[in-house]
Amino acid sequence: MTTLAQEPTATAIKTALAAAVADITVTVNGVDVPCPVWDYDEIPGDAEGTTPGALPKIYVVVDLSRRLNSTTRFSGAVMVPLHRLGTRYCADTVSNVRELRRRITAVLESQIIADTTPTGIGPFAFEAESEAIHRDTLGFTGVDDWTF
Repeated sequence: MTTLAQEPTATAIKTALAAAVADITVTVNGVDVPCPVWDYDEIPGDAEGTTPGALPKIYVVVDLSRRLNSTTRFSGAVMVPLHRLGTRYCADTVSNVRELRRRITAVLESQIIADTTPTGIGPFAFEAESEAIHRDTLGFTGVDDWTF
């Protein structure tokens, strides 16, 4: 059985999402850069995210994991691994979180992201707004889950 190589897949997804927010400029470590799209281990600052100034005002975090394929679980058929993508939108205002969500949704919803495989990654289906937009330590955040 072939499984999805998560590191190249995460890189391809992050690249596609970064293109959607590339025209949003933020300051990271004193340098103006395009809005970052990070894995959790790439977020600068302390683990709690409480260091003021360590994070830009606007950024996106992705989380890729496997998920249950319930359609073949009890049928005895060979299971095809399915995956879930979490997208966390972090910003200084609720409006900016909504704008990040709008842009990322345009890239993912029912789309296939090109990668090194012949079929690409996807199509992506919206699963849930697992966290409504709310205030966190340094601003506002919202989380969507996507399946593919």
